[in-house]
Parts: sequence; structure tokens; C-alpha cells
Amino acid sequence: MAPPSDTGDVDLALRAGRGDHEAFERLVASWWDRLGRVCAALAGYDGALAEELAGDVLVRLYLGLPRYRGDASFGSFAYRICRNAAADHWRKIARERRRFSGPRPRQSEPIDPAPGPEETWLREEEAQAIRRAMLRLRPQDRALLHLAEGEGLGGVELARIFGIAPGTVKSRLHRLRKRLGALIKEEGHDACPRR
Repeated sequence: MAPPSDTGDVDLALRAGRGDHEAFERLVASWWDRLGRVCAALAGYDGALAEELAGDVLVRLYLGLPRYRGDASFGSFAYRICRNAAADHWRKIARERRRFSGPRPRQSEPIDPAPGPEETWLREEEAQAIRRAMLRLRPQDRALLHLAEGEGLGGVELARIFGIAPGTVKSRLHRLRKRLGALIKEEGHDACPRR
């Protein structure tokens, strides 16, 4: 069963799955920012692609809620939808590239969120180095790191989302944190990801 903190979301999801539009709207309002951040990570911080993925996730969420039974947290269900939407998008791009041998379309610039007023110049530079390093990781690796570090999800929930064993999540995160730290050093910073 879902953890107690997720009980309200599970209830809203179950009601939305039975056609309660108000429950769906409340659920989306509560989760939209988190899902948007995951879509941004999966999209390599490409603003236009992140918006496209978020729209796709919204449709898939609406269509998929009737199948949601509440046996996993709503977050696991929603993040898995994000992951699947991104995987489908990357497969589609790969098929198109194989079919058309012309030049690759230009992507929009990566999202550069404005730093808060409390951030110093050094913190801003470190944040940029981390973003650049994250862009060098595979989309599913960015998503795994984002969900673990940015959203604070644990190994069991990440295992459900990614369809792998909890031990695999732990070892994969260890390797990814190490790789990200090395990439950040290549950027000329000593900043390291948490843990």
C-alpha cells in the first residue's frame, strides 16, 4: 500500500480514474511542478521538448488513471509515465533519424532558470557546471539522479519507477554520482553531487 504521506494523492488518483474531473484537476495542480522538473531533466533541459513531454504526460496520466489501483504510490505511477513518454519520444527520434539522412534539427537552448536573490556568483557558476555535466548523461540517468536527489525518492520507489531491483538502483546511483562528480571536475569545479 502507499505510504501515509501519499494517501491523499492515491485517493485523488483513484477518484480521478473513476471520472471525477475535480479530483484530476487537484491532482495535476499538486503534481504539475514536480512532473515538469522531471520532464525537463528527461529532455536535457530543452524548454520546448520539456513542454512537449509534459503535455504528453498529462494526456497519458488522464488516460492511464482508470488502470491505477493504488497498490503503488501515485508518484511512482506518475514518474513512470514521464519515463515512458520520454523513452517513446527518443525512440521516435531514432526512427526518424534512420529514415531521414538530412541534417539534425536544432534544439532550443537549455533552460537557464534565474537564480534566487540569495545565490552568490559562485553558487550560480557551480549550478551551471552541474547542468552542463547533467546534459552529458543519458536521459534516463538524468531522470534517475533528479528523482533521487531533486525529489528525494528512495530506492524502493525508484526501483518501481524504473523497473529494476532496489540493489541495482543503489549501485546505479553510486556510479552516476561518481560519474557526475568527474564531469563537474572536468567543468573546472570541485562541486560534488550530494551523498
